[in-house]
Amino acid sequence: MKTHATRLSPIAAVLAACAFAVPTPSLRAETPDAYLDYVESTGTQMVDTECLVGSNYTIVAEYAYPDPIVGKNNYLFGVYKQGMTAGFFYSNGNSFPLRFQKANGTSGATTTEAGINAAPNAKQTVTMRIGAGTSSIVSESGETLYSGALGGTIKQNATAPLSLFTANISGSPSSTYTSVAKIYYLRIYDGNGAMVCNLLPCVKNNVAGLYDKVADKILFAKGGNLVAGPALQRPAELVKWIQSDGADGDHQLYIDTGVPGKAGTGMTAELLWPAKPSAASTVCGAMADSTNHFTLYTSAGTHQIGYANYSAFQVNTGTSVVYSNKHYRVMSSLAKSAQNLQIEDLDGTGYNGTRSFNDANSVNTSQTLYLFARNDAGTPNQFSRIRLYSLMLTNEVGVLRDFIPCVADNGKAGLYDRVSERVFLPQAAVAGATAEFDLNSEVGAATNRTASTAWPMTRPEYIVSDGACDYVDLGITARDGLKMTAELEWVSAPASASTFCGAATSDSNLFTLYRGNSQFHRMGYNGGSRTLGGGNAAPAADVRYRVTTTLDNSSQSITVDRKSDGAWVPVGEGTRTATDEGPVDTGLPLYLFARNLNGTPDEFAQVRVYSLKLWQKNGQGNYVLVRDIKPAHHPDSNAPALYDRQNGVWYFNNGKYGFAAGGETRQFVGRAMVIFIR
Repeated sequence: MKTHATRLSPIAAVLAACAFAVPTPSLRAETPDAYLDYVESTGTQMVDTECLVGSNYTIVAEYAYPDPIVGKNNYLFGVYKQGMTAGFFYSNGNSFPLRFQKANGTSGATTTEAGINAAPNAKQTVTMRIGAGTSSIVSESGETLYSGALGGTIKQNATAPLSLFTANISGSPSSTYTSVAKIYYLRIYDGNGAMVCNLLPCVKNNVAGLYDKVADKILFAKGGNLVAGPALQRPAELVKWIQSDGADGDHQLYIDTGVPGKAGTGMTAELLWPAKPSAASTVCGAMADSTNHFTLYTSAGTHQIGYANYSAFQVNTGTSVVYSNKHYRVMSSLAKSAQNLQIEDLDGTGYNGTRSFNDANSVNTSQTLYLFARNDAGTPNQFSRIRLYSLMLTNEVGVLRDFIPCVADNGKAGLYDRVSERVFLPQAAVAGATAEFDLNSEVGAATNRTASTAWPMTRPEYIVSDGACDYVDLGITARDGLKMTAELEWVSAPASASTFCGAATSDSNLFTLYRGNSQFHRMGYNGGSRTLGGGNAAPAADVRYRVTTTLDNSSQSITVDRKSDGAWVPVGEGTRTATDEGPVDTGLPLYLFARNLNGTPDEFAQVRVYSLKLWQKNGQGNYVLVRDIKPAHHPDSNAPALYDRQNGVWYFNNGKYGFAAGGETRQFVGRAMVIFIR
């Protein structure tokens, strides 16, 4: 019998009696009352995204066309005759084309279209990359729908913002090209890869809209109110792990990841096997018509991957898999002609190995990957009993799923995906069985990082550490591929080395920022330090600095600016780069306000922190935002804390006391949700 704690959803009451007949409010609004699975236009609504797009921008959208209007173009989004044309629309027929048009969109300009054949209501995810001459349209499965030149150069920016559920014509949303469509999310990235718009369906005062978590505002429609989809489950609490019960369980749980099992998909997971399975057990895989695609399974005592026609690729280092509480990191990549499997023993007892293969078959199972089981043409099989700490799925498009264990608003344990920003709950293969993990025995104890159903409403300008015992475990491994931007003030000159954020072992270190008495801002990498050069004096007390560091193999850099009269000014020769060769992985989580020295905090820093952003490099070599931290008052206790807008997570002081807060208290708008790469 599966049991779970009772948790009341804060959004259930909000949605119970929504009539959605309230007049549309202004475009500036407060925190959403609830998040929704989607919002839907009925053919009259138009939303101004307030976002200009241009050369080298990327638009990612998850959408569905329930009932396209016959006889006209139905734009999901677009901007037209404003320096460029980029649109995504339904045209007559049974395809869902995407359109680019050269230069200024004048009569006779070159138009390029590509289509996705899909039935009405079929959910689609696409990535549109708008190049300065070469552009592309890629589906979630990695299929390139279009790639090529447009016959002209798109200007750096359109002169009018992108419209949603229609196209922006001559500066305003057009009532001519409106669509009947559902939006699950829409994100826009600029030419540097920074997210400039992230639209999430929501409801406020019984009116459906789209919350832009980048701009901290809710966008409502003109031409009538949007239709609200069902409430979206949110992670109420993050836990360390969840554990599936395998083939011998009373319900045999699995999760459909929605990611196609085909060539190009890769996986990174942290897990352990609680016991040796009696037969082959699949962690994540799919199979159909004698074709398989297993990101990981175990058989005959070895970790294995499967590709193409029942091929089995093993990692065999002379040491068998330990099936009793041994913590592994597994990285697999299954691309055509390049299949790889790498195992890391995170307990440090020596089971590590790498194997590579080059099967040249182009695999497409036409099935989605199941987690905790193998998808055999729609039927789960080969159930695995594993304890899962994290799992990420990638392909040529980028990161498709980034799962971390959680307990949802409804009290059920599952996996929160920081890409789609949704909770995935398990399904039971046994008819009539309870489809949920047992919270008593199959869900790990929560960390200090609590994902609260209560949202932050006010925030102080900064949080200040005491320089004696305050620190925060950020839950990010201190290793290669880390980038940081922080706004901070040093309260006083430290008497000895003080670490703002870092970790170290006996033979390696990775400090995003530290300083000593009368020293410059510094960073540390691979046992050596990279000092911010020039004839600058030590950082002054009570001066606001913005520090950006990049710590990667062969490329480390640090840049420092200070705030003067409301503007950021470079600090003399405040930029330094280095090229230390050799990867660094301390295996330790980063501490904030202190150094994590083999699990013990030291080198405490007395600092006011205004904001902190951290990026990690993914398998495609791109930096992805994993923490977006702001000071906030917890709404239940009003205690000062740090709130991660990227993942909807609270960070409290791991030291003996609480934080002190200061500065102006402001409205905190928005609870954000998703992307992490370990």
